[in-house]
Amino acid sequence: MVIAFLNTRVKAPDQDESKKRHHEMRYFRATQELTLTLESDDSLQPSWWVDASFATHHYMKSHTGGLMTLGKGAVYVTSRRHNINTCSSTEAEHVGMNDVLSQILWTRYKMEAQGYQCKSTPIYQDNISTILRPKYGKMSSSKQTRHINVRYFYINDKIVKKEVKVVYCPTGNMAEVS
Repeated sequence: MVIAFLNTRVKAPDQDESKKRHHEMRYFRATQELTLTLESDDSLQPSWWVDASFATHHYMKSHTGGLMTLGKGAVYVTSRRHNINTCSSTEAEHVGMNDVLSQILWTRYKMEAQGYQCKSTPIYQDNISTILRPKYGKMSSSKQTRHINVRYFYINDKIVKKEVKVVYCPTGNMAEVS
């Protein structure tokens, strides 16, 4: 997600962004000999990590990263800037989950079409308010806007149908894939 974010700042980077770019390049040079390891576990059940950074872009738009694994190593990674502004980190997480949910469901349906039995796909999330919202419904947040309600009810519908489940994962573990 860092690379995608920094690549949006190439036109006129400030001093802090230039330092981050130099740090990024030193990391790439130092790790170029590392190999990518992909291994599936016996269950062949995809797991997803979805995280959003609230109001990080110019004009205060947020950014979301998503990662899928079937065991060890990232099989699919996505990173994108939100198309809409959000009013809180919880809203940003909902928008991010909604943005990645289409890929999550496509992966699930593709695996089912290939004959694999898919359990409820876990989506690991570090925002407790985002996780609790399906339990308490619309009462769990303050003012609502239609665009957030649409995303919330779509995600909630997939949770009720047991196609996905949202699981808490501490922020420090969001990038770890074992």
